[in-house]
Amino acid sequence: MIDFPVVSNASGPDGGQNPPPNSGNDFVPAVNPASLAPPPVSQIVRRSADGRFRDDNNRDWTNFVNWNFHDHDIAIIDTTGNTVTYANGLMTTVMSVGVAPNGRVLAVGTEATNERRFEPNVNATFIRVRTGSFPAATPTNTLIADLNPHLDYQTTSVAPEVREQSIGDPRGIAFQPDGSAWISGMGSNNVIRADSTGTRLARVDVGQGPTGLAFNGAVNRLYVLNKFDASISVVDTGTNQELGRLPFFDPTTTAVRLGRPMLYDTHATSGLGQAACAGCHVDARTDFLAWDLGDPSGEMKAVNQTCVQGPGNCRPWHPMKGPLVTQSLQGIVGTEPLHWRGDRENLAAFAPAFVGLQGRTTQPDATAMQQFSDFIATVRYPPNPFRNLDNSLPTAVTVTGGAIGNAVNGQTIFQTQPVLPGGATCQTCHGGPAGTTRRIDDPMLAAAPQSMKQAQLRGMYEKVGWSIGSQNNSKGFGFNSNSDFDTLDALLRAGFNFGPPQQAQIARRDVEAFMIAFDNGTHAAIGQQVAFDGANNGDAATLARLNTLVTLANAGTIGLIAERRDGAAGRGYVYITQGLMLSDRKHAFIDLTTLRDSATASDPVTFTAVGARTAYRAGVDRDIDGFLDGDESNLGSSPDNGGSVPAFSCLADFNLDGIYTQADIDGFNAAFNALSPRANFNLSLGGTGLPSIDATDQNQFTAAFNAGCSSGLMFGDSFE
Repeated sequence: MIDFPVVSNASGPDGGQNPPPNSGNDFVPAVNPASLAPPPVSQIVRRSADGRFRDDNNRDWTNFVNWNFHDHDIAIIDTTGNTVTYANGLMTTVMSVGVAPNGRVLAVGTEATNERRFEPNVNATFIRVRTGSFPAATPTNTLIADLNPHLDYQTTSVAPEVREQSIGDPRGIAFQPDGSAWISGMGSNNVIRADSTGTRLARVDVGQGPTGLAFNGAVNRLYVLNKFDASISVVDTGTNQELGRLPFFDPTTTAVRLGRPMLYDTHATSGLGQAACAGCHVDARTDFLAWDLGDPSGEMKAVNQTCVQGPGNCRPWHPMKGPLVTQSLQGIVGTEPLHWRGDRENLAAFAPAFVGLQGRTTQPDATAMQQFSDFIATVRYPPNPFRNLDNSLPTAVTVTGGAIGNAVNGQTIFQTQPVLPGGATCQTCHGGPAGTTRRIDDPMLAAAPQSMKQAQLRGMYEKVGWSIGSQNNSKGFGFNSNSDFDTLDALLRAGFNFGPPQQAQIARRDVEAFMIAFDNGTHAAIGQQVAFDGANNGDAATLARLNTLVTLANAGTIGLIAERRDGAAGRGYVYITQGLMLSDRKHAFIDLTTLRDSATASDPVTFTAVGARTAYRAGVDRDIDGFLDGDESNLGSSPDNGGSVPAFSCLADFNLDGIYTQADIDGFNAAFNALSPRANFNLSLGGTGLPSIDATDQNQFTAAFNAGCSSGLMFGDSFE
C-alpha cells in the first residue's frame, strides 16, 4: 500500500494527482460531476514478475516502496534435518495441499485481484479459483491453472447452466492412482476432477458445503464430506455420478443453516458462480488484504449516524473512498453502523453488494438478509490467546521491536490518561466491549481526510506481520483502515501524547500490550484442556489449572466437560457445580475429585472448557435427543443420531436400581429440597449459565415416574 501523502507527492508517477486515474489519464467509470472533490486516498500496488510494484494503471511506484514480502505459500519441511524451504507465488489464499502418487505437489485455493480499483471494474471477477503445482524436488518450477476455464472474466454474469459449471471456495484434494485429483468446492456444492496440469476432466454436483474427500480405488468410489448438509456423498468415479448421500446428525443451529449460504454459496450469490462474500471474508474472517471498492460514478451520502463533532459537522461520504482493509465479520452484529466509515447502517444495507460487487442478477430479499444477519450474529471471535486462563490481562506481552509491555498498566493508561487535546483518552473514542463507541469522527485533520467510524479493537494481534523496513514480510497490509501503520507502536505515535519521551515510550508499550490482549468477547479458557494420566494426578501446577477451570464453571462463566478412557470404551462427563460431574448415564453422578484421581496411564482423564450452554451436548448428549450417550449405547440406540432413541428406558430411576420405587421419589425430593444440581432433571440452565432447579424439574420427574419405564425426551429439540 502506498500511503496517501506519498500518492500526493508531485514526484510520483501521476504527478501527485490524488486519487490517481485508473485508465491512462482518465477514470473508468467516469467521475460523477455532481460529486464533491474526492478525499486523497492510498494506492494499492502489486509486485509483478520483474519485481516492480505497479498499480492497475501500470504506473510504476517501485521507487516509493522500501519493503517487500516473501510470498511463501507452501512450507516444505525436510524431516531428516528439520530444515524448511518454501514454494512461492502460487496464489493469495491456499485452502488445501496434497501430494500426487508421482510426487507432484498440488495446492488449491483462490487468487485475489485486489490491485484493480473500483467496484464496477471488479464486479464478479475479483476472485479466481486456481491450482498451483510443482515437482517435489524443484519447488521453483511451478505451474498455475485456473479451475474455471469456461469463464473469461469479461462479463459480470453468465447463463445459469454456465454458472453451474463453476467451482468456488475449494477446500479438499484426493488423488486417484493416475495422478488426477478430485477437488471439492465448498462454495459451489460440487467436486471436480483435474489432471496434473489443472485441466478439468469432470464435475459432479454433491451436497452443500463439500470439504473433505477420500478415494477408494478398490471400488472406484469417492467419499465427499458435505459439511453444510451434514452428509457424505458417494460418487462413482467410473461414471462420475453421485450414487447417494448418507446423512449424519448435525447440532448446527437453524440460524446457521439458513444464513450460511449467503456467505459461502458461490452459485446462488454471484453472477459467474465462483465468487461469494467468503471470497474476501474467508471463513467469515478476513483475507488480510485491502480493496478499493469505491465507485467514481457513485453518489455522495450524507452521514446519518452520530457525529462526534455534532450533527451536520461530519463531511458526507464520497463514493471514491479509497482502499480499505477487509474487516472480519466476527462479532460485527451489535456494533452497527458497519464498515470502516460506518456508511452501512446494518448488514441488510449490504444487499446491493450482491449485485454491484458479486454480479448477482437481483438483490437478496429482506428475509434472506435477515437470515444472513442472524447467522453472522453467531460468528464470534475466538479467545484471545494473549490473555490469562482466567481471562485476566497479562503483565508481560511482546510488542513492537521485541519489547515487553504490561497490559494491566496499558488498560489503566487507555482508560484514564488524556492523549488528545481537550482531555480525550483512548477510551473516549474506543469505549465499549468491542472497543468502539460506534460514532462517526471527522476531526478535519490532514491525516484524516474523510469521516470514519471509531473502529473496534478486537483481533489486533492477527494483523501483525508487516514492517515498512523489512524485505521479508508475511503480510502486505497493517493497521488502520487503509494500512497507514505497519505496527501498533507506529499508530500510537501518530498524534497521541503519552507524556515526556521516556514515559511515553513505556506507556505506548503498555497500551500496545493492552490492545494486543484486548478482550475478544469469548472467554480465554474456552477450548483449554488439562489432562491427568496417573503420574500427574497430584501435580500442583496441573491441579491449579483444573481448579481455575472449576472456579470459572462454578460461576457459570464456562462449561466444563471431561472424557475418560474406560478400557476400550470412552466415557463422557459434564460438570454441574458443587463438585459433581454427571456422567453420560442418567443420574450417574461422580465427584470431580474421584474422577480426576481415577486417571491412569491407560485410562487418562481429560477436562475441557467449553461454552456454558454447550456443555451438556459436548459432554454427555452429543445428538441432543434427550438421552445420554452412555444410556443410548447400553440400550441399543445411537448416541450420534438424534432420530435414534431407546425403545425402553427408565428416566426417573433416580437411585439406578433398575426399578421404580418410593426410594426414587424420596431421593429426588431430597436433592430438590437441597437445591442440589442432581435434581436438575431437565438439564436446564439459568440466565447465569448454571443448572436451574425449579418446579419444572419436579413436574417432569413426577410425570416420568408416573409414566413408568418408557421412552421420552428429557428436553426439547431447542435446547442449546
